[in-house]
Amino acid sequence: MPGRGLPPALRDAGLAAFVALVLGVPLIGLRLAPAGPGGLEVDARWLALAIGVAAVFAGRLALSTLRPPPSAAAAVR
Repeated sequence: MPGRGLPPALRDAGLAAFVALVLGVPLIGLRLAPAGPGGLEVDARWLALAIGVAAVFAGRLALSTLRPPPSAAAAVR
């Protein structure tokens, strides 16, 4: 695949994983749970966040490497 080497794909996947990490910390990584009468505590779920970020990285890397280059896609139409 000319023009779509592995380093740009890794950079793209890394950026997507970083965005997933930043958005996932408050949504997945931290959870409010009841603690006693009328109280709340914060539970950290770092393993679930790490699995999600790894899935985003792997999925974006697969999309970037398996998709044909834009010039080849335009030629097929």
